[in-house]
Amino acid sequence: MVYLSLRRTDEAEYLAKLSLGEGGAVFLQASSLIRAGAEEEITLAPEVRLPTTLRIRAWPEGSAQPDWQVVAGDRHSALQGPGTVGIGARLGQGVTEFPVVVRVDDLRVGQ
Repeated sequence: MVYLSLRRTDEAEYLAKLSLGEGGAVFLQASSLIRAGAEEEITLAPEVRLPTTLRIRAWPEGSAQPDWQVVAGDRHSALQGPGTVGIGARLGQGVTEFPVVVRVDDLRVGQ
């Protein structure tokens, strides 16, 4: 967990907490930490799971790598946990020039 102290005094502070769960899930939560007597943390808002962020870019061989061309978020529950990755290719019915070459280099999947 990583937290940010939003306001702090000797007796208490507000916290913005970011935690990582299984499968790379990311959660945010707001709480207060009271130090008067025994230390007590009070949840101010329910924990919120952040959506997955997809970043995609593609460029012709030999040209400079561009910035991210597509950045998208998603909350579809079936895609928020662990899974697998893969690569596929297909041709439309109207393609008549062959061969068609598809090359993938430096595929990177990360959290």
